[in-house]
Amino acid sequence: MKTSRLLLAASAIAALISSCTRNIYAPYCQPVTLFNQQGEYQITAAVSDEFFNSGVSNYTDSTASSHRTHLNYETSGHNFVAQGAYAITDYLAVAGGLSLYRKGNKDVQNLTDYDAINYGEVAAGYYKPINTQLTFEVYAGTGLSSQKHKFSTAGWANLKSSKIFIQPNFGYTSPIFDVGASARMSYLKYFGLKNNIDATSSSWAMGDHLYMNQIGQNSGFWLLEPTITVRAGWKFIKATYQLTYLVQLNNHDYILHGHGVASYRHYVGLTYTFGHKYE
Repeated sequence: MKTSRLLLAASAIAALISSCTRNIYAPYCQPVTLFNQQGEYQITAAVSDEFFNSGVSNYTDSTASSHRTHLNYETSGHNFVAQGAYAITDYLAVAGGLSLYRKGNKDVQNLTDYDAINYGEVAAGYYKPINTQLTFEVYAGTGLSSQKHKFSTAGWANLKSSKIFIQPNFGYTSPIFDVGASARMSYLKYFGLKNNIDATSSSWAMGDHLYMNQIGQNSGFWLLEPTITVRAGWKFIKATYQLTYLVQLNNHDYILHGHGVASYRHYVGLTYTFGHKYE
């Protein structure tokens, strides 16, 4: 009996670890506005690297009667971001944005599995032009997300999150080239969990059930997200690239992103800036 209990506990722990490949958080495309005068506004539209990628992953369901290995054919994740910002005065600015993330899988049995995350944020900031090319700025803000996750035939889970953050930026602008660095520090909290996952259907379902419950009950996560942003074009219209890196600073037993406690994301898009003063 003691041995059976130990095996059951070990199976539950293994299932919890193996299930934590689902994305319930991804690094957000950060506003790096680099304003230098009142009346400027900026609009950015971008997509993440998962928009372009797809792959194949393998897993074994040890509780299935046939103990077979399933092939999960993973469709591309779609992450679209739209942002806007405005310089209210020569030193104060506001910014906001919306992110829509969708990712779905289909296995050989034609069973669906997907993640859907809607996220929005608003921020207010102080910016200080050092000269017409160099700017320091810092934004502070808050964000909210609503999420839906389907676990093949095991069920589904819905939850929400809130986030507060502070984000200093420093960068260089010119008529043809901009480059900026930022480092966002965030506190993230999940709430409102609704979970109907059937934990008895498989070891993977057991892990997903435990994982989602623990995330919903957790006290919160501290995140560090440094970024590099590069824009190239001509004055008001520029192609944009941002590399955003995520470091989960605490609660490493509950991984928020499928790539581990440290992961990254690429964003590419277009940025329109009106009213910027160039040398």
